[in-house]
Amino acid sequence: MNASLGALDTAISHVADEHAKIGLSGGRLDRIGDSLAARGITLKDERSVVEDTNLEEAIAQLHAQEPDAAGRAGGLREDQPPDLTFNILS
Repeated sequence: MNASLGALDTAISHVADEHAKIGLSGGRLDRIGDSLAARGITLKDERSVVEDTNLEEAIAQLHAQEPDAAGRAGGLREDQPPDLTFNILS
């Protein structure tokens, strides 16, 4: 009888341990699901912004910025005229 009770106690402990593991896994899956849902909302918002962008206007703005960016990349300061830089380098 003692042996049977011991075996039953071991089986109950095993079931309890496995139940706890399943609970932990379920909690992890819930957190992953919540995270993915939040990312989905963020991606939906970002996609909406991209879809709402006026490409012609955005391209025009990029083209308008290119000379400034090229000048800074070439060592020009914003307040320095290009011909002054050329004279210094010659």
